[in-house]
Amino acid sequence: MRVLFVCSEYTPALHGGIGTFVYTLAHHLLELGHQVWVVGIDTSVDAPKVGSEGGVMVTRLPHSPWSRVGVRIGRRRLSPSYVMERLYLSRQVARIARENNIEVVESYDWSGPLWAKPHKRLVVRLHGANSANAFYEGLPQSRLLRFVEKRNVAMADRVVSVSRHIGDVTMQALGLNRQFTVIYNGVDTKRFRPADAARDQFEVVYVGSITRRKGVFDLLNAIPLVLERVPEARFRLVGTLPVRGELRSALDSALANLPERARRAVVLAGRMRHEQLPAVYSRAAAAVFPSRAEAFGLTCVEAMACGAPVVMTSRASGPELVEDGVSGLLAEPADTEQLAGAIVRLLRDPKLRETLGRNARVRAVECFDVRKLAKRNAEFYEELIDGRV
Repeated sequence: MRVLFVCSEYTPALHGGIGTFVYTLAHHLLELGHQVWVVGIDTSVDAPKVGSEGGVMVTRLPHSPWSRVGVRIGRRRLSPSYVMERLYLSRQVARIARENNIEVVESYDWSGPLWAKPHKRLVVRLHGANSANAFYEGLPQSRLLRFVEKRNVAMADRVVSVSRHIGDVTMQALGLNRQFTVIYNGVDTKRFRPADAARDQFEVVYVGSITRRKGVFDLLNAIPLVLERVPEARFRLVGTLPVRGELRSALDSALANLPERARRAVVLAGRMRHEQLPAVYSRAAAAVFPSRAEAFGLTCVEAMACGAPVVMTSRASGPELVEDGVSGLLAEPADTEQLAGAIVRLLRDPKLRETLGRNARVRAVECFDVRKLAKRNAEFYEELIDGRV
């Protein structure tokens, strides 16, 4: 089978969850004997760059040559960054698909990357679009983003969602009534596994974006309450730190407003390479993911695969990943007392940590192992090619 992924954050380009997902799935499809292409716009290149990267044929495109051209739809003039770039990318995807006899093209929902349908078999995977997140959080939706995201999803032949939650929310946010298939994101449970080293019984780790949506500020608010009950607790925040702007100011303010003891207990570790994370998860007494909106929660599953007892958000996809009291604890991020209480409960109870960590590992292997899910994705593509879905 020949599959082409649309991805503008394919590693080593600056990437988030979508980039990690595509890279991981692409390489496991290779292991299953399939052929894989990736195409996306990479801001680090000035001219098209094409080559095999670990067996995946990757095309990295510069910005559209039409970047200063706008388009009118009715009375609206749409930004070229949301129209011409997407038309340019759509045409390049169609060309690559045609030249390589691609059987399935897969895109994603975030910012609606495609403007025109590039292939007769187009899959769009829902990772959590701008409009879906805004809708879920009760925030105003950008009309432009909603337009391009709805257009992108509507033209798909089949839709896949990384969780039941984000599939339902996306359809509500975009005003669509489409069936979708849930296939969870996968984690390499051979790579993400418990280390032999002993855990630090007082270290709490957070891994993810340093943003409000991910609950970082909720975690900072809970830290003083944790320290009142467990004075030895320490908190390591792993993720790219904002260097300027409103978010940086908000982070600096939140840290400044913490009591001195709480400030000393927080380490901003910055971004780490993906291969460093198993050691981080395996060392911590607990891993905390207090997101206010979460399409899937890949870092939570990575921590579970490493046997870390987790505190996961009770919102969004959290209950799909973690069975409360069995494979982790669920907590409402905006309830500071509840969030702090869940962390304290883990830090004070070694037997509970051991039980939850063991069950978390079992659940990750059974439900979220990337090899099992790569086979499920391959079956889905083959069913589409054969006309069975």
